Amino acid sequence: MAKSTLPKYFVMEVWDEIKAHINIPDIQECFKEKDENLIIEKIYNESYVSNEIYENSFITNELEVKESLRISKKRRNQTKKRWVQSAIKDYEKGTSKKVKELRLEYEELIYFFEEKAKSNLVNKFLGENPQDIIEETIFQLKSWCDDTNSYLANYPYILEKSNSQIEKALTADITVLLGDLLLKKYNGKIQDVIVEKPYSYVDHPVFSEVRGKLELEEELTEEEVVKHYYNDYKVTPDYNAQMIVEPEYAQQKLVGVLDKTDERIFAEVLNHRNGLFATKRKIFVEVGKIIKALYKSDNLNTYKLVAERLVKMRSVTFNIITKDRYTAFGLFDYVDVRDEDGVWMAEITVNEQIYQEYLNKQTIRMYKAVIQKFELPISRILIFALQKERFLGKDDQPNKQVYPYIFFLAKVRFKNKNRKENYKLIEDSLQEMVNNGICIKEFKRVGDSFHIEYIPITEYEVEDLLDSSPRVKEIIELTSPSQLLESASN
Repeated sequence: MAKSTLPKYFVMEVWDEIKAHINIPDIQECFKEKDENLIIEKIYNESYVSNEIYENSFITNELEVKESLRISKKRRNQTKKRWVQSAIKDYEKGTSKKVKELRLEYEELIYFFEEKAKSNLVNKFLGENPQDIIEETIFQLKSWCDDTNSYLANYPYILEKSNSQIEKALTADITVLLGDLLLKKYNGKIQDVIVEKPYSYVDHPVFSEVRGKLELEEELTEEEVVKHYYNDYKVTPDYNAQMIVEPEYAQQKLVGVLDKTDERIFAEVLNHRNGLFATKRKIFVEVGKIIKALYKSDNLNTYKLVAERLVKMRSVTFNIITKDRYTAFGLFDYVDVRDEDGVWMAEITVNEQIYQEYLNKQTIRMYKAVIQKFELPISRILIFALQKERFLGKDDQPNKQVYPYIFFLAKVRFKNKNRKENYKLIEDSLQEMVNNGICIKEFKRVGDSFHIEYIPITEYEVEDLLDSSPRVKEIIELTSPSQLLESASN
């Protein structure tokens, strides 16, 4: 079996679940391999690794995880039933040479009752007689056995089992915990633990914090035919994040900004990239899977809404115009949504710039579980820009930075031009990060600047989020968003 490398954050989540549900102390000591990471890696590899390999890592598929989990639960329940039946049979007929489990408990109770027969405390706290106590224990064992969600390692007599039996019991439980966690939090996909955003997405005001209509102007050809429609978003006099809309699309309907829903759909589409993306920039995804991840309802109108938003992302591009630089990029170059035997499929070709950034690891990575803590749409956008800044910090001293107001204008497409209201949005977002212990330790606003102290980077973040490429820190430093702002203001 090939070896996978699980995100350390996911391994930590699994151990949190283990410690919350399994009663055995010093669980690691029950395994031949004592290392926390390797224990989970081995169990994951043996139970959930897919045969499909992408970018040198093993990925999981929701249907495969569900099937593996079903088999694992069935086997665990069979073991529970076998253990309970064996314990009851041994108690009733004395089938084993060694006195153990129910029979050992019964003999100990007999001895205790005989020794303490004169004490009223015996009957008060234990029961009328040993037989009644054991019958109650048998009832509890059967209830534990019938509960498909109960843990094998919580078998009352687990520590009387052999070392190999205890390890197998823990392995069975951890296999189930792994599958349940994958399905509950990540739709069965281990690749969803970490979300990646390309630099073009992070460094520029692509998405808005709220819904809103774009006020479009026309750019005409020499023949006075509409070449395209555009909306200027001027961060400074020398920094314009211009949004371009194709005339065919703009003439059909009112065009809205790319809002929080578009941002989530874009992110979900990119989560479905595989080997075909690596070779041809293409992503094939069921529209229903996007809906399942984002919406509570899945009626026909929801399918149409997602399809329309995908087309919108195909129909807009961005020109970043500064005093000495002109950058143009889009999100999707091709979108085709069609019904294939009752299943809505989307065929998408990702923009070349975005594609190259993914291939070259020019991305900022965050944990999906962390992002899901945010209630404010602006936080979901800003967190990637601030995470990039945090990664630039020195390891040997507190990472404190001062950002002018225009830094945030260059990351979020604010609907409102009112500084006071935008200050409030920024402050609320930064406070949400502080409250959740994400990225920022503390901040304060001084005039039109924000003083931010970042949370030190942890070892597991270095492994999960920074080590995707040997040159990642060099790449980040070469394309710091602060440089673009500085060039625009000079």
